[in-house]
Amino acid sequence: MSDLDFCLDILRRHDRERYLASLLLPPEARADITVLYAFNAEISRLREIVSEPMPGEIRLQWWRDALLGERKSEAMGHPLARALSQVIRQRDLPHAAFDTILTARTFDLYDDPIPTLEAFEAYAGETESLLFQLTALILGKTSSDALADTSGHAGVAVGVASVLRHFARDAARGQLYLPLSILESHDLSREKVLNGEGGRALAAAMSEFASFGRMHREKAEAALARLPSSMKPVFLPLCLTEPIFRKVGKPGFDPLRDRVALSQIKAQWLLWRGFR
Repeated sequence: MSDLDFCLDILRRHDRERYLASLLLPPEARADITVLYAFNAEISRLREIVSEPMPGEIRLQWWRDALLGERKSEAMGHPLARALSQVIRQRDLPHAAFDTILTARTFDLYDDPIPTLEAFEAYAGETESLLFQLTALILGKTSSDALADTSGHAGVAVGVASVLRHFARDAARGQLYLPLSILESHDLSREKVLNGEGGRALAAAMSEFASFGRMHREKAEAALARLPSSMKPVFLPLCLTEPIFRKVGKPGFDPLRDRVALSQIKAQWLLWRGFR
């Protein structure tokens, strides 16, 4: 199996939506962006594959060392690390961005709450937004205010959609990404939600969070209009957010039971429509 096939397999199994989006990328950048997406999928799922935070922290540090060349022999024996090191070198991607992403992903290993919407924006900015910016750099776009604005807002919108999509899974393992400020505004606490006592108040809180995500999606789309059309494929994952926001906002929505994720056919159609 080639390194690229290894990365494609990670994407297909762990981030189906970005895998589908990658199929619509320009051929000259598709392989390198696939490697970047696979790295994101791999570190995003650490909570699922470690039983305690410490092994996860050790793994994140391994990635830092590997990408800095401090574990060269180990990295060369790891298909994803080997491929990503090559992409970073050939595309001249900033190491600092990867360090920021890895540091931010440490939060995923613990059950600490996110206190405010501003704190969530910061978390999404250091994970999803940076991923958009790195994707744009691979596609040949230099940094600009318009790119920063689009990436920033798109990252928050995609981050909100991800929280809504995985809410039941995260809550089942004692983890909440829904900001405490929103919960408290609906007379809820972290303990109530994790004990299954959210009810209609939780549905209302999630609907409010979806509206917050929608606001960032709209700002991202406005900023995207200032970028060259060649950058449109970078932000295709943004096309998948609005249907999730709408699902959560429907009357009678049950956050712990109702399916929020999009079907593969629906996701493919939305991405194709967004690509046109």
